[in-house]
Amino acid sequence: MSGLRSYRNKTMGEGFWVFEAGFKDTDLQIGINPKYYDSSMPERIIGRIIQMRMIFENHISSCPQFLSSMTGIDAPEFAEGNIQKLYLLSKIVNVGPMAGIAGFFAQEIGNFIQSEFSAEEFIVENGGDVFLKTKSRINVLIETGNEYFEKGIILCVEPFLTPCGICTSSGKFGHSLNLGRSDSFTVVCQDPVLADMFATSLSDVIKSSDDLETALGFAEKEKNILFALGVCDGKICLKPCSGVKISLS
Repeated sequence: MSGLRSYRNKTMGEGFWVFEAGFKDTDLQIGINPKYYDSSMPERIIGRIIQMRMIFENHISSCPQFLSSMTGIDAPEFAEGNIQKLYLLSKIVNVGPMAGIAGFFAQEIGNFIQSEFSAEEFIVENGGDVFLKTKSRINVLIETGNEYFEKGIILCVEPFLTPCGICTSSGKFGHSLNLGRSDSFTVVCQDPVLADMFATSLSDVIKSSDDLETALGFAEKEKNILFALGVCDGKICLKPCSGVKISLS
């Protein structure tokens, strides 16, 4: 999403306690039901982020192809379990392992919040990729950068669909590598790593609005994709599901 992360003020649910936690270029915004908030939470989350980054940086120093590959690759035998997951899913989606790294960090911090603080309602947003668990309906803003949807598109997510990942990739703005030209492509999966990878993969397909139907056809056949929304040059494609409704903001 955009470098200024202007979407953040419309991502979190009403009544959530919101704070940011990051280290180096990992920059998370976290919303949590106040009854689960603990004053030690931000510091402990930052500690977990640092720990995770060290694991990945050490792995990349030994396996630079983890960082550079744009297709699925086999995991080396010495890869730790969490890293092996990224290799495994990258082969399923046929994108590089790094295509799922934002969703991975969001999921890991969400799981950390749940296990360490017994939190049952939280939202972790990492560069436009979201992992959430909630007991009430929540709105998530998708920015497209397109004049036809100038204020973005809102996804209204029902609680029964969570925990889930909501991830967006764009070929026209944002810091992540993208080979397509979509304004945005959003995917919802139970697993946010898969959502992140599929969003990248499907967005890469779209060189013009004529390719939206091709991307949609793939999304409709993939059972792990619960919902998909692609936007390009004022046109959209949609794989609907009962747990997500869309509206203009």
